[in-house]
Amino acid sequence: MTTSSGGSEGFRVGAGESPGDAVLRCVAAEKGCEVLDLAPLQDTIDVHALDQLFEAPGVEALEFSYEGFDVSVEPDRIYLTEQQ
Repeated sequence: MTTSSGGSEGFRVGAGESPGDAVLRCVAAEKGCEVLDLAPLQDTIDVHALDQLFEAPGVEALEFSYEGFDVSVEPDRIYLTEQQ
């Protein structure tokens, strides 16, 4: 697997940005396209649950596949690894 340009530091989740919106922004940046050009994230993961997940104590990360990337979501960072 190849690490994306988010690198080992990943992409920062912006202040006030939901995890779902951050995933879309980061994947679109990696693919060089607009967010609207991506498949609906809701078809891959429950976006409402993703956005609420880190409000629960003890949750450190969530991983899933989307648009050719393995996505790891942490409370303040998004990591993308291109699938081979």
